[in-house]
Amino acid sequence: MHHFGKPLAGNPADFGKLGEVPTHPELLDWLANNFIKSGWNLKDFHKLVLTSNTYKQSSIRTEMLEKVDPDNKLLARMNVLRLEAESIRDSILKISSKLNDKLYGPPVPITPDDYGQIIIGADTRDGAGRFTNKKVNLKGEEFRRSIYVQVRRSTPLAVFESFDAPILSPNCEHRNFSTSSTQSLLMLNSQFILEYSEYLALKLKKEVGSDLAKQVSLAWKLVFCSAPTKLEMERSLNFIKEQSLEFSSSITKDQTTPDLKALTAFCQGLLISNRFLYID
Repeated sequence: MHHFGKPLAGNPADFGKLGEVPTHPELLDWLANNFIKSGWNLKDFHKLVLTSNTYKQSSIRTEMLEKVDPDNKLLARMNVLRLEAESIRDSILKISSKLNDKLYGPPVPITPDDYGQIIIGADTRDGAGRFTNKKVNLKGEEFRRSIYVQVRRSTPLAVFESFDAPILSPNCEHRNFSTSSTQSLLMLNSQFILEYSEYLALKLKKEVGSDLAKQVSLAWKLVFCSAPTKLEMERSLNFIKEQSLEFSSSITKDQTTPDLKALTAFCQGLLISNRFLYID
């Protein structure tokens, strides 16, 4: 269910005679027996699934498959899957070289911001619920993996809530993967995305210097795990140059250079794209 988006039996919380018949009963038995023989080794099980020919299939729909198996229950192709909320945040942290892979310890705190959104940070409100000017240095804890972020049902982290974090009331047997306008708005306007887009832009400048073509090529490889095509490279360079000219002609109070702003806008464009958010 986690790797393919659908389980072999359609109701994972209700196995037994009253449950839905598995689509691949022989495969289910074989996987169960193999799991037992491996000594209940979860890593071996995940490796087996992820290296299988079924998992490595293309998700392209064909006319023949649509007629034979329109719901793809028989897994003749791969389902298109979106990254989970936590994986989106962790991937962005990793790409921008900000990920803190420290293990264990207390949770990363969360707090409302000035706009009412829940973000990562120490809650500095006073007894009356008023925000104070006090800022708490989390000493790199804010860059830890999402599994360590504090979870409160009444105050879900904004990026998790928008991308269908599990609703545990009373439990979550299967995560939803919705498509809504709030997701696009979050990726366009969220301070989290804006900050990490700039972190990525600074990383590109640090690693390859001021060569635009090298910056685009490295960004493409970091975000999409592939090199840009000739057309993609051409369009990317044109976009950065046009944005740089636009920022040069505008009056701003911050000290960020037009070139860095343009590169940051380009990085944000990659991070908010479907190609990044969806596994194909």
